[in-house]
Amino acid sequence: MTTITITVPVVIEADRLWSEVFGGGYEYAPAVCRVKFDHGTTWEKAGVAQVFIENPENDMALVDRRVVIDDIAEAYGKLLAMGYHHCGAPLDLDSFDSCASFDVLQMAVFGELVFA
Repeated sequence: MTTITITVPVVIEADRLWSEVFGGGYEYAPAVCRVKFDHGTTWEKAGVAQVFIENPENDMALVDRRVVIDDIAEAYGKLLAMGYHHCGAPLDLDSFDSCASFDVLQMAVFGELVFA
């Protein structure tokens, strides 16, 4: 069987994607220890965030990663391309919750989902 890959562009307002991720309840994930917004950034306004998250290889250490909107957009795109589902539904900005928020952050920080 021959298969082909089709790439469909997704256009999203940057502040909307940012606010869905940083306002979506990621803080309920115990692995996320802290998020610090820099340079006038807020959870509603895209910019720069320092994300402090547990190191999956050493739970006594933290990974400190600078995240910008391009990282969040790339992570969101990877999850869409994977056919990612959360809570039984496809990833959708209109139904973002703490699971989706945390998984986008994991993808942005680690490039993969490392916490189940």
